[in-house]
Amino acid sequence: MPTDGTSSRKTARFDFNKAAQAIVADHPQLKNDTVFIDLTSGERHGPLLARVKARLSKAFRKVLARPIKRAARSPNGTASAIRGTGGLNALVMTTGRRFNLFADPAQDAAFAFYHEAAHLVVPSAAPNEANQSLYFGKLFGYPYSKAEGAADGYAALRLLQQDAGTDLTRATVMRATDVIHQDAPEYMTVFMLDAITRDAALLTKLNPAETIAAVERYAARYTPARAELDLMRADVAPLKGRLGLVTRDNLAPLRELADIALDPNSSALTFYAANRVLGAFMGRLLTGPEWAETARKLHAMEKIITLDALFPQKLAQDSRLLAA
Repeated sequence: MPTDGTSSRKTARFDFNKAAQAIVADHPQLKNDTVFIDLTSGERHGPLLARVKARLSKAFRKVLARPIKRAARSPNGTASAIRGTGGLNALVMTTGRRFNLFADPAQDAAFAFYHEAAHLVVPSAAPNEANQSLYFGKLFGYPYSKAEGAADGYAALRLLQQDAGTDLTRATVMRATDVIHQDAPEYMTVFMLDAITRDAALLTKLNPAETIAAVERYAARYTPARAELDLMRADVAPLKGRLGLVTRDNLAPLRELADIALDPNSSALTFYAANRVLGAFMGRLLTGPEWAETARKLHAMEKIITLDALFPQKLAQDSRLLAA
């Protein structure tokens, strides 16, 4: 089981330095070339050789300026991974602001940390310029969300390994909301997170190598094809920029989302993502006979549009997906 840089207790504070030490211990390939930079405190952690290289490399300092500028502009938490610049890798993040994926601040920061760490240690999470390019991505059909899905999957597993009771619901809903609200298909990681939540009991005792292998298997199975996500994007396009406007006095975006989810012409992925968002509001913001009937219809469709229906096992070896 991976070592851990944070306590599972809800009141614990995320310790950036301990998390950095733990990730290097779990993945020794980071030992000589990876620096960890806390943009809130200005502190740098990691092996001495990597920190010295970071100070001396002009190419690295130039690339580092980008996340520094982004952090200065954002009121929320920011985190970035830098790969292979000036012979260095880096994990750069703020530690004093919320990322808003978890209610607990320590879990919120830890998830962001391990998400970026995945971009350094998980093959499927490695950023790829051709993958991220609109032109080449479309030309070669690269999936939008494989790298971010693998990163979210690794972060989720790390948190579950620290605390088997970790609730991933908020993170899953926020990812689905961002995909719709911001038209950000690269963060359609809902399927990955839901699959890991479903199988959590089988995944909490894995060692570092087994954890990466599990993420690779889940990313291979639960990453939707680019064409499938393009259909979903077209379905929810009318809601871009509008989900953030929802209040008790403005439920129109959620009504429209429900209509889209239940439209027989909408894709199955559209239903799944929309249903995850709507489910977060049902019985809280969405109450009364109208929404009770909507919930009944959504629940009926849930029995048909499941993870296994969306992502069936395609090969015989897929039966080993959950093998530790």
